[in-house]
Amino acid sequence: MKTILGIAAATLVLVCAGMVCAGMARAADPSEDYSRYSVSDGALRLDDAPVNNAAPDDPDVPDPTPHKVGDRHLTPEALSAGVPQYWSLIPRESNAATALFFSGDGKFMFAVPLEHWSECHDAIPSPGGQKIILVGGAPWRPFRVNVLYDYSDRENPSKLAEFDTVIGDPIQWLDPGRFVFTLMGSADNRLDVASDVLLSGAFYVSLYDTTISERVDLKEPTDTQNFMLKGVADDKKTVEIIEHSVKDPADWKKEDTELRKQTLTVPIPSAG
Repeated sequence: MKTILGIAAATLVLVCAGMVCAGMARAADPSEDYSRYSVSDGALRLDDAPVNNAAPDDPDVPDPTPHKVGDRHLTPEALSAGVPQYWSLIPRESNAATALFFSGDGKFMFAVPLEHWSECHDAIPSPGGQKIILVGGAPWRPFRVNVLYDYSDRENPSKLAEFDTVIGDPIQWLDPGRFVFTLMGSADNRLDVASDVLLSGAFYVSLYDTTISERVDLKEPTDTQNFMLKGVADDKKTVEIIEHSVKDPADWKKEDTELRKQTLTVPIPSAG
């Protein structure tokens, strides 16, 4: 099933730059020169002086300790494209923060202002550069809110799309323009056998193509089936998907339900 993204249950929310509520992220504070920040020796620095890296006593204040982008995202292609390799959060008023991104040599690249520091727990760059997914969401909730940004204009990164996934579920880029993930859909309190908790959502395994702003569902849930991404083959031609199923739709709401589980191999459609 191929769908143009729109605002609806079980779809990504597409933010179009041409709309009144445009997809541009909030402008960075023009009074601050973020190029003064850098990363070296595991510390965030301002004019070469270390920023306090001690974990804050107040949980609403982000820790400025720099985070390394996961090695699995730093492929030779990604490194050649000069993707961000470090990120850090600096606090603002009322729980707001600014996410700063740095190159492999610790030099500042671009900033994304956030309304709340919890909007960035991790960062997943496209292997071709220019795009990055920020993984966020309240720590006490069993899902993550992910936002796709285009940072080709480093002075003003634009928000392209937003989607919910389950904590710990992989988001994997296939190439510079496409990624696969488990999309958390409409609320129906299905049982997630992986974590043994009730989650509000049916799960799709989907592919998103940033070049045409379209989502393709590789597997869609039914009344008795749920699907979650397990991984991508090395040749990027197939994905492994975990299917959870029940005999009767009412069984999703029973904590003692015995769920059936199997792994499927599904082909990835060609780009475009």
